[in-house]
Amino acid sequence: MPEYLRSLVVILVFSTVVFVFAKGFVCPGAVSPVAFNFRRKLWFAITLIAFLSHSYLLFLIVTAITLSVAIKRETNRLALYFAIMFAVPSIPYELEVGGAIRYLFTIDYLRLLSMVILLPTYLAIKKARSAPRFGSLLPDKVLLTYLFIQLVLYLKASTLIQGLRIGFLYPFLGVFLPYYVASRSMTAVRDFRDALAAYVIAALIMSSIGFFEFLRHWLLYTSVESTLGVDWALTGYLARGSDLRAQASMGQPIPLGYALAIGIGYWYFVVRSSATKSRNAGSLALLGLGILSPLSRGPWVGTAAGFIVYTITGSRSMSRLLKVAMVGAAIAPLIFLTPLGDKVINYLPWVGGAETKTVDYRSELLTQSILVIKRNPLFGAPNFMAAPELQQLATGAGFIDIVSTYIGIALAQGLISLAVFVGIFVSVAYLVFSAMRGTADKESERHQLGRVLLGNLVCTAIVIGTVSSISVIPVIYWSLLGLGVAYVEMCRRGEVDAGDVTKGMPRASAGSTKRSLPRPWMPPQ
Repeated sequence: MPEYLRSLVVILVFSTVVFVFAKGFVCPGAVSPVAFNFRRKLWFAITLIAFLSHSYLLFLIVTAITLSVAIKRETNRLALYFAIMFAVPSIPYELEVGGAIRYLFTIDYLRLLSMVILLPTYLAIKKARSAPRFGSLLPDKVLLTYLFIQLVLYLKASTLIQGLRIGFLYPFLGVFLPYYVASRSMTAVRDFRDALAAYVIAALIMSSIGFFEFLRHWLLYTSVESTLGVDWALTGYLARGSDLRAQASMGQPIPLGYALAIGIGYWYFVVRSSATKSRNAGSLALLGLGILSPLSRGPWVGTAAGFIVYTITGSRSMSRLLKVAMVGAAIAPLIFLTPLGDKVINYLPWVGGAETKTVDYRSELLTQSILVIKRNPLFGAPNFMAAPELQQLATGAGFIDIVSTYIGIALAQGLISLAVFVGIFVSVAYLVFSAMRGTADKESERHQLGRVLLGNLVCTAIVIGTVSSISVIPVIYWSLLGLGVAYVEMCRRGEVDAGDVTKGMPRASAGSTKRSLPRPWMPPQ
């Protein structure tokens, strides 16, 4: 049997098991059984199309037609987007046409989802005029500034057509649409519950596949490249010590670790909709095994930071932290007495000794990048890779890995762009925190949702400092920022959400908020 068919069989088996498990975990508290079954069938359909089409162009066409039909039956399109976001690798493909314009643009799976799912949703929201106008909120303004600077720099560094194509089309599909749809389509707690549950289910599938790859030293999605007739330079077998670093459909270990770190954060909110404690514990255990499998230390630190933020912003934070510490102290000896314990210690950041050269490389990259940034501090330089300071970091193949989103932005676009980029995260985090503090009931779903979003924002800020924005990483954090804006707007409106499933309290009190919550994102008149 060809490898791609063997990989397909394993993927289908693991995904089937996870879907069966997840149905009892999230239905009907977070996701309706009808929506769950529909999204499950769509996930299987896209996976089969990718592995059996034997042509990337055919895969794009058939998938686009399938999704165009599917969105007509979906009421929460962001949830649909999250449900299938990780179904197949986002392999880039150059669309070519004849005549004077040979190269049209590069498309991949995530951009296809943006065009077929998010773009119609954006147009429908604009037509309904029920959402705040884009640009009326503070994060909108900061994002517009960031996109404008990018467009100007692209136009300055290339021809007009190429600059418009790169500087407008790609940010529109990969930045604006995920942010806009997430920030405008989520209007009630039940919408968040549905969308975040869809993401958690997708993360559970990736966790099972990633842990299998780690155990069996077999990357399941690499064969789909040759099957589709394309070559994705991003993917490949990577090891840390004697262990394979899992990738699942992400193409690299750190994107998988980051995607699962965000999934763990969302799990804290989704789990309240589940009445089955055993499934709650099982789902968290699977996510934990999944995030271990890429052996990526940045996501581990981000997950820990997100959990701390989530815990300290809740009630009885110190007692809860103490309970976690006691459980950890009880479990740790059992782990460290096994062969797995030595590996865990060896791979821990700042403690373990495995691949300390990656830490040294990051330190050297920062040192040399500062020298390069000083020459063009305001708006960077498009040809920064040619700088002699960075060339000395090149591998034998001439590759220079800019392993930090912040450093990459500062080098290519300057410190002004970096400040605006960071400003988007700071503004959304501040507004989420302000809205969360204005929630009357600290045990309600609404307050917990704010804690989850704030924790994931902190997690993201840490992880992207250890990796450039590749693969699914930017789509995840732009949609996360949009969710933060949607949460703030929902709290400002202050209406009671009849769908609050907070256990042990009346629904009215669980969803209520202070109606005097200010609008901190509105500019002074």
